[in-house]
Amino acid sequence: MPAVSFPVAIDVTPQLSRRLVLNPWQSRHVREMLSLCDTSVELPA
Repeated sequence: MPAVSFPVAIDVTPQLSRRLVLNPWQSRHVREMLSLCDTSVELPA
């Protein structure tokens, strides 16, 4: 699995959260990928 660019992901989280809400599968997929890493990053449900 490719490395996730967390700084960029964190910077665009507000935009991603709005887009992910419109795509439940992608939202779940991204959260599952993040959960594979030891981070404190949390996306809105």
